[in-house]
Amino acid sequence: MDCGNCKQLNRRMTKEYNQTGLSDGRNKIDEAPEDLSALLLEFKDYAIIRIDPAGYIRSWNLGAEDIYGYTHPEIIDQHISVFYGAKDSGKAANVNFSLQTALAAGRYEHEEWQYNKEEKPFFANIIITALYNADGTLKGFAKVTRDITREKTLEEENKILHEQLEEKVRQRTRELEIVNKELEAFSYSVSHDLRTPLRAISGYSMMLKEDYGSKLDGECNRIMDAILSNTKMMGQLIDDLLTFSKMARLETIYKSIEMNRLVQSCQEDLTNQPSRHVITIAALPACSGDASMLRQVWFNLLDNAIKYSSKNEKPQIEIGAKDDPGFHVYYVKDNGAGFDMKYASKLFGVFQRLHRQDEFEGTGLGLALVKRIISKHGGEIWADASPNKGATFYFSVPKNKQ
Repeated sequence: MDCGNCKQLNRRMTKEYNQTGLSDGRNKIDEAPEDLSALLLEFKDYAIIRIDPAGYIRSWNLGAEDIYGYTHPEIIDQHISVFYGAKDSGKAANVNFSLQTALAAGRYEHEEWQYNKEEKPFFANIIITALYNADGTLKGFAKVTRDITREKTLEEENKILHEQLEEKVRQRTRELEIVNKELEAFSYSVSHDLRTPLRAISGYSMMLKEDYGSKLDGECNRIMDAILSNTKMMGQLIDDLLTFSKMARLETIYKSIEMNRLVQSCQEDLTNQPSRHVITIAALPACSGDASMLRQVWFNLLDNAIKYSSKNEKPQIEIGAKDDPGFHVYYVKDNGAGFDMKYASKLFGVFQRLHRQDEFEGTGLGLALVKRIISKHGGEIWADASPNKGATFYFSVPKNKQ
């Protein structure tokens, strides 16, 4: 801890002493102005003590009386080792070290525990300055002491609280690891236990349709098609749920990514069949991020753009980037169905959909997964749209994220 006021007072004492005419700059006490001497004696915020070369106390101000508890008659001519108390008498050896250090360097500042008259310890900030006579001989020392027990106590309490907080963090981390393992086991169980009956429903439905479809009326065939469609959607929902739950536990591995190459790869996977869509891709700045995660972002956003613009006579999709001081901002724009912005808050929630299933297929997890990935990268995602006028989805990635 820095005793700024002590240093300021010490500098003032030194300045006043040197104004008496000592040319070599060493502190001189015999000719100190009377007003300064009176000020030092009446000063209550700090203990200001003059000590002779042997370590005995020669002057004692009101601040020293308040801090140490000794009156002027009780303490004068006592050795300063009295400040260490009977309990810590072994520390009295520090006195000689402090004085010798101040003598060698001209000034010595340190902090330590000392005792008052009642043997009550307090934590002290101490500055000891060597003082000289006009002829250059050692006159003694000036000792300025400030009681910083309260600051020391707060520091120790903060240290204990910090250690307790670290222990809580370690405990919560261990608990989180256990929960994550349980979630992994649960995810595996859900995947296995749900898929088995789902495959059976789908398999038997396909067998019935293939073997008896010609013998069933139109309504029966419609029901069979509905069963197959719903089992397919349920399978996709299971896949999306597992992907969504795993994403929270995956570690983000940062490396430099060529965004144009990543987008073109997603486009090839999504438009391997002849398509009416016109997709334009502008030059995209490279960024630092997890390639597999950001590929999932581009795949989902581009898949949505293709899906929701598919009913337009001339579906168009534009992929580009905007300049921002701290972020790379990318966007995917389409001229499809769009949506009402008053429902925008629901876009990135789990199982939230703004269109009916019979209009556009989907599980309601794609954008929630995209938001989770972008959040793990320290960025944001948002949208701008109008009904039947298309939608634009933006996402940002920090430029300096490592």
